[in-house]
Amino acid sequence: MKKSCSDLAIAVVSCLSFAQSVAFAGCYESGGGELQSGRAQKSKLLEPLIDELGQLTQENADTQMYVVQTPDKYYLKVCNEEQHKIHFRTVYGLRGDLANCQLVCNIPSSIGNGIYSYERRATSCPSSCSSACYRKCEVH
Repeated sequence: MKKSCSDLAIAVVSCLSFAQSVAFAGCYESGGGELQSGRAQKSKLLEPLIDELGQLTQENADTQMYVVQTPDKYYLKVCNEEQHKIHFRTVYGLRGDLANCQLVCNIPSSIGNGIYSYERRATSCPSSCSSACYRKCEVH
């Protein structure tokens, strides 16, 4: 069966419309998903990922930054795609429960050993924060 040009045009427009509707989804991680040597606070990727957290949060409020820190290794991930979040929790054997949540002004200074989730907040920040703050939770 021969397709007409108008059929092709409709298909292209449909594909572009679908691509535009999912353009706000995104996931960025350090080291291709592997633990990296060192401390997350010293990673050259930390600040760009914090910036990306801010950008993705503007487009999708369900964006999270995950930080895994062991005594000598780390992993960073910013994501707003549910399937990637589920995969992250599966890899680290987590249920996804959040505990000991608190608002922090600065991500690097709040990282300790453990697995944490950060969400950017624009309101309800402590007065000590100069701009936005972050909801930091332990992930179990």
